[in-house]
Amino acid sequence: MPDLASRLEHDDGVVSLTLRFVHPRDAVVCRATLKCGAAVSSLQWCDAYALTGNVRVLNAKRWWPHAHDELTLYTCDVATR
Repeated sequence: MPDLASRLEHDDGVVSLTLRFVHPRDAVVCRATLKCGAAVSSLQWCDAYALTGNVRVLNAKRWWPHAHDELTLYTCDVATR
């Protein structure tokens, strides 16, 4: 089950993700990254059941006031290897 949140830190956007698994995973074998826009960051194992991490989007485009400009969306992906 994913837990995804976003926030602004000055001009940067920060996306935080925690992925929880039902069955334990081998942290040595399973590695993962979080990508948001062009920014990529490695996810870290908390324990055998959870991956967590943050990715920072430098100078994130903002969308407010929401009714006065084009919507800016960033695609986020998790990749495993």
